[in-house]
Amino acid sequence: VSYVSLQPDNKTEAMYLSLDKSTVAEVDLETDDIGSAIEQNLNRLESLFGQLEKGEALPANGTPSICRYCDVQGVCRKDFSWLPK
Repeated sequence: VSYVSLQPDNKTEAMYLSLDKSTVAEVDLETDDIGSAIEQNLNRLESLFGQLEKGEALPANGTPSICRYCDVQGVCRKDFSWLPK
């Protein structure tokens, strides 16, 4: 959705490529209102950059079903008990 926000008006859909070790797949954004999805994403990014400017750490956004396979959990700090949940 971030890249879609950089395009001219009249956007009707968005998708991304899911890459893993053996496949590449197109994944559609599931929304009936692409404009709202773009606005929500831009608000999220603005909030994140504001937090970074204040010296706050980035949140770890992975889900447990994905994180259990991750080899770099220490990089995102998701499991560190001293971080606020």
